[in-house]
Amino acid sequence: MVRADNTQVFQRRAELVQSLGLTDLCLFTDARYCRHPSMADRNTAFQDNPMSFEHFPSGSLFMPPPHLKERTDEVD
Repeated sequence: MVRADNTQVFQRRAELVQSLGLTDLCLFTDARYCRHPSMADRNTAFQDNPMSFEHFPSGSLFMPPPHLKERTDEVD
């Protein structure tokens, strides 16, 4: 019974997320590239200065998404 109840709860939440057009879960509130990692690009963390250091603690707590770890020679 518990599993069936959880399935209904998840289904309702999924419908709510879809109807409101919500993005991924917000993990941190400080840096834009930490809030929604799947929506970040390679340059977001360095938009203030290309040589700047990580100044938000949350940036060191998780790895970048797999699509950002792939090396490309293309320049945006």
